[in-house]
Amino acid sequence: MNRLVEVSLSFILLLVLGMTMLTFQGCGEYRKCTFHSGGNTRYSFEYPSTYRKESDDSASQYFTSVFLWLPGRKGATFLANPSIAVMITFPSAIEINAKASLESDLDNGMNLQEFQLLERSEIIVSGIQAEQIVFSWLMTSEASSFEPQISYIWSGRKVYFNYEGEIWILTLKSTANAIVQANADFNHFLQTFRILE
Repeated sequence: MNRLVEVSLSFILLLVLGMTMLTFQGCGEYRKCTFHSGGNTRYSFEYPSTYRKESDDSASQYFTSVFLWLPGRKGATFLANPSIAVMITFPSAIEINAKASLESDLDNGMNLQEFQLLERSEIIVSGIQAEQIVFSWLMTSEASSFEPQISYIWSGRKVYFNYEGEIWILTLKSTANAIVQANADFNHFLQTFRILE
């Protein structure tokens, strides 16, 4: 009987240990990336390994970008998955700096269905003063023969700053039902975002 108790306790201990390891592995896995802006600036950040990455490494004359998204089902629901983006542009006649880009985005946001500006604040990103907006809007998908028309409440965050003559915009976009995890992912992204000298 003692042997049976020992084996049972050992099995339970291994089971608990295995579940704990799976939990910690799933929560703590990040990938680190380093990129170049359209100019000579290098930057890096960490993002969850569950996200996929796409980048425009062509160092375009006008902009460069990195896009991260959480994969999901295809169709209208695919668009509902959280995404994070880094967009680096050069000043134009209208958007002369990060503040002008922010104001332009707010003006354009007013055209979105049920747009609401929830917060506007100053934050620090990689030691640089930045401005952040938090907002929401309603988006309705087109009905098709395969899927009905679906409405999503979207939440977003955008962080704007200037660096070395470039306008940097860091963006989070997510449906409201996934925003808690998406915000945690974006916070980690912001905390690990570094401009490399």
